[in-house]
Amino acid sequence: MRGKWDGTSGNVNATPSAETYAPSLDTSIYEIKQWIDEMVKASPELKSGFAKTILAFINEHPEYYWWIPFMKQYLQVWQNRIDDEALDLSIRSLEVNGRDLEFNPYESFRLYFHTRERLFSVDEDDDEPNCFFEAVMYIDGEIAGPEALVELYRDEDAGDYHRFVNKCKSVLYCTICKACEEEMDAEDLSELLLGVNFYEHLSEINEEIYGGDLSNEVQEDVLLSFGIDRKDFDDEEYLWRDEFLTNWENVAQELIDQDVFDHDFIS
Repeated sequence: MRGKWDGTSGNVNATPSAETYAPSLDTSIYEIKQWIDEMVKASPELKSGFAKTILAFINEHPEYYWWIPFMKQYLQVWQNRIDDEALDLSIRSLEVNGRDLEFNPYESFRLYFHTRERLFSVDEDDDEPNCFFEAVMYIDGEIAGPEALVELYRDEDAGDYHRFVNKCKSVLYCTICKACEEEMDAEDLSELLLGVNFYEHLSEINEEIYGGDLSNEVQEDVLLSFGIDRKDFDDEEYLWRDEFLTNWENVAQELIDQDVFDHDFIS
């Protein structure tokens, strides 16, 4: 299927040393992929211990929930390779599921997308929705506002900033699932995806954070959690709406066609 993420599998001959695999607030998905690549040849006990470590970390830091659907997609890449190459490997002990968490991601992480205003809010009846990143800040009020986010980014430790970025990814994942479950059409869903930005009135703050690329990181990582590579929908010759490199309506239709709320979504 066009747009389906194929992943990048590692060397099956890699030697695992899973005892050293301890996730932290700044762990990236690329590290997780490397860990999985090395763990596929480990013993079932070692694999199970790795899965429990990931689960314990997410229970302690719920903002990282989106790792679970991402891992499920990447493990599926490995399963396809195992089947295609008839490898004598099993990844069953590496599986981690949202239902095994001590909290409900659906209740913790989702926003309402107001299709008329193209904005988000924590409560469906909120008369004053906000841009995506501001709305995420208001979920629990831990971050006072955009300026406070810049200060977190500049902090030498930056742990709270990493937590915020991962919360954004978990929120977008659950919000997309909710939108698909409620049968949002591709046009509105594409606007939801485009809505992951700071908008003009926060453009200066956006530039101060990660060089203005935070929106792209959140969008692309979450799409990979659905098994979709955004770049497969880029077309330099025919810009979508004569403006966008990515045809976001086709991305949205792919999400709808996949019944994504069944991937790892707890209602």
